[in-house]
Amino acid sequence: MFSFLSTEKSLADELFKQKNIKTTQTSMAVQAFNSSDDKIYGYCFFDFSGLTATIISLECSDEYHFLPECLIKSALNYAANRGAFIAECNNINLEKELINLGFAFDGEKYSSEIPKLMAGSCASCSQKNIKEIDKHI
Repeated sequence: MFSFLSTEKSLADELFKQKNIKTTQTSMAVQAFNSSDDKIYGYCFFDFSGLTATIISLECSDEYHFLPECLIKSALNYAANRGAFIAECNNINLEKELINLGFAFDGEKYSSEIPKLMAGSCASCSQKNIKEIDKHI
């Protein structure tokens, strides 16, 4: 069974350092942990300040298709519980995942309101999002 939990701040700082990513007092990471084999399958690195949560990077196994969405939503949930309302990301490598979740591109970065992202979407919306991805590629 998978759990998506925040890491301790000291571990988050160490992971950021290993990835050569600058950290702040509010830099954090959530991890995908599978209790059936005691393995970590991925991390979402993020930062939050005031009303904004910024997704920085996502690293996860390709073995499970649901990991990107779950990791990003876990990071946003963590930030929202600490006052964040807006989610943003300028990591173009995450474009497909961000669009599938409901982020919109404003010419500079992907962003959305966290409650909208957490609400999910229907299958027809997903198909529309896939067409949007094809336009950008």
